[in-house]
Amino acid sequence: MISINKKKQLYMKKVFLLLCLLATTTIATATDLWEGTHAVDWSNTLTIEAAKFADAQVGQKIVVEFKDATGEVIELHSNGGMLPGTRYAHFLYADQHEMEVFITPGMLACLKEHGMEICGNAFNFTAIVLVKKETTGVHELSAYPSSNTSEVIYNLAGQKVQNPGKGLYIVNGKKVLR
Repeated sequence: MISINKKKQLYMKKVFLLLCLLATTTIATATDLWEGTHAVDWSNTLTIEAAKFADAQVGQKIVVEFKDATGEVIELHSNGGMLPGTRYAHFLYADQHEMEVFITPGMLACLKEHGMEICGNAFNFTAIVLVKKETTGVHELSAYPSSNTSEVIYNLAGQKVQNPGKGLYIVNGKKVLR
């Protein structure tokens, strides 16, 4: 049989894990780099200027949306050559309406300096989107410094706590596990 103290500890551990799970969330935001309709072929490219990539970061993705591109090829260029980190040609399938490329360090430097050109066989672009992922919530936990008792301590509800027990608290604006 499990003692009441042990049950309470297991319950508190589950609550803590649930709070951590709920407090850490990944949010995806999208920035339109270009939107409209643009007929493209090898001589009529779509250019996205470098300023559009000012806030871009490594690991984010570029989504290229298009229509009427069955069996065609898309190439991503920058400064007159292939965009670093991309394949020579992206072949498209009949049911495909978008292509995703994750930004690499070499690609980011080129995008910020020269922008991007999209070219290929005859088809129509409808949007170019930069997708950013941001994690919110608990980022760092540190052990509670038991020697300094003059600090003001708050619980997760923002209420002052005089004699905190074990748990997660806010001390000097930082999340602390005690």
